[in-house]
Amino acid sequence: MERDVTLDLTPFVVEAIGANAKLDKMIDEIYNHVKLDAYTSAKNSKYYDHIVLTNRSIAWEIRCKKILGLLLLPDDDSIIDIIRSNQGWPYLYHIIENSPHVDMGHIAEKLIEDIDKMTDDQVNGIYVLSILLGQYMEKEIIRNEAFKDFTQVLEQRQHLLNNSDTELYSIQSISPTLQNKCQKLYKQMSKKYRKINTFTNVIDISKKHFPVLDSHFAYLYDSEYMDIFFQDQKVLRSDIIEVLAMHVVKAKDFDLEVLMELLIRGLFTKFLLKEYKKVKVSYFQNNKETLYLDIQEKDAKIQQLTEKIKSLEKRLEEYANRSERLKGQLKNIDKNHLQELSNVRSNTNRKLSDVEDENLRLQAKEKQLYRLEKFLFSDDEEKKGQDIDISSYKVLLVGGHINLQNKLIELYPSIDCMDGSNANIEPNIIGYDIVLFFAKHMGHPVYYKVVAECGRLSIPYGYVSHTNIELLVNQIKENIFTNLK
Repeated sequence: MERDVTLDLTPFVVEAIGANAKLDKMIDEIYNHVKLDAYTSAKNSKYYDHIVLTNRSIAWEIRCKKILGLLLLPDDDSIIDIIRSNQGWPYLYHIIENSPHVDMGHIAEKLIEDIDKMTDDQVNGIYVLSILLGQYMEKEIIRNEAFKDFTQVLEQRQHLLNNSDTELYSIQSISPTLQNKCQKLYKQMSKKYRKINTFTNVIDISKKHFPVLDSHFAYLYDSEYMDIFFQDQKVLRSDIIEVLAMHVVKAKDFDLEVLMELLIRGLFTKFLLKEYKKVKVSYFQNNKETLYLDIQEKDAKIQQLTEKIKSLEKRLEEYANRSERLKGQLKNIDKNHLQELSNVRSNTNRKLSDVEDENLRLQAKEKQLYRLEKFLFSDDEEKKGQDIDISSYKVLLVGGHINLQNKLIELYPSIDCMDGSNANIEPNIIGYDIVLFFAKHMGHPVYYKVVAECGRLSIPYGYVSHTNIELLVNQIKENIFTNLK
């Protein structure tokens, strides 16, 4: 019998291992030893943004992308070590290791006796990892009914995931007839209430016509200390049709008031999901691992500049030796030669001054990168300076959301805040004890202007990142402790 399975198991292996949250610690330990290679392997894979890896939480996506990187490392058995670990599937590994072939029916009898209590992820994981281990150990895979049934399910899932735009529920999968039906109903609802162009319109309808529903949403947001933050977002026709079609598809009678309440509830849920997707995209564009790689590139550039400085120092030494030789010849040359020598010395001094200035600039840049690297990889559990009274210091916070700035100023009136997105601002930081940058919420032009002023005025600076006001206050205290104590 053939030993290979033509179906690409990569996303399903990642999903199977990713579903076991008990493996997080082991995965992190292995991944951190090969972080750069694993990250590069995952990033270059066609599965890096596959729906199996991205359709759940940020924690899920982080875990799955690490697993993908380890799975794709050449000549590396890390994934097999994870599977046979005590937290993994040691019993499955033992069965396949001691069997002449892989029999899915036999595995089902051995391991899935209590299948009603198992999740789909757990059942599918056992089957997928059985095939993977069979391939790894070069075992025959028996193509019986159990095998055919499972691979057929995988093929169907793969087709569904590869054609998610048309196969999963969306405006593309809703029939034109149903879309027209929803559109006509929406026109009737618009006449009774109003048209919906932005989410502000949704909120207005809710407050005016559904006050109980509006108060429920208000209480929910208050319970998490949040405001509705997507009121300015546009509501597209597709958003409205996708929500209405779920309720209209089987209904015969349509109560416009009931439909509008369902539409409001659906749009609240849909736009929260949209905002969460934006957060995920932003996280993976700005996460510490990506910045870690950027710092590695900058370290390489610093190394190149260091080598260039060494070369210049060698040339300066040659100039110095030449200058000493010329000094010995001064007694035997005339005034014209003496003037020529003076010109050479002046040129040499100018070059030396230029190199010294470049050296000072590079040292300042290296200090700046060290502070940024220390901020990116700081241990949040290490708390310093918690007994510091912030009110005793003149602090300037650059960047951060206006709501967060207002809360901070309310707690500590001695703190001043600067808009981090106004590229035309001319910063005046004279008189401040320390300047703190909210790195996740500001623009590069403002950052570089303020950093330059800090260097010119010898004012220490640091970085903060937390949006939780208590954690932010702790970071400010730690920065004051580190830079001013």
